[in-house]
Amino acid sequence: MAGESQALQWMNRLDIRASVELLPALPHDQMADVFRRAQVLVSAAIHDGMPIPCSKAWLRMFPIAGDLDFDSRMDHKREEWPAYRRATDPQKLADAILEGLANKNLRDQAAGLNQRIIMERAEYGSTMKRVEEFYQKVKLKT
Repeated sequence: MAGESQALQWMNRLDIRASVELLPALPHDQMADVFRRAQVLVSAAIHDGMPIPCSKAWLRMFPIAGDLDFDSRMDHKREEWPAYRRATDPQKLADAILEGLANKNLRDQAAGLNQRIIMERAEYGSTMKRVEEFYQKVKLKT
């Protein structure tokens, strides 16, 4: 959003210029490096299939997620994924962000737990095995 006039207006109106960095469009392979610089990761989406792109970033930060509707076809439940705070409305989102930024112990605790969960549930080999099993089920039904 670098250079976007609307974003700059919001930053000025909210007096948050010192706390916000607007980035240009980046290639996908550079996004993980950008995410790793953050202390808090916010995904306020209402649907995020299976959030593997965010999972690597979640390893080192305090994640906050909306009430995500994960893709049940892959046999994943949202409770299985690391989100220390679920924010279902703007005030809860703001409160969770402030809590995550203010509490380093909470961020550290989240980082350890999230790394363990992601390594168990999003490891490439086991994920691809589940994908293959899913396609075999679909193939048998057709």
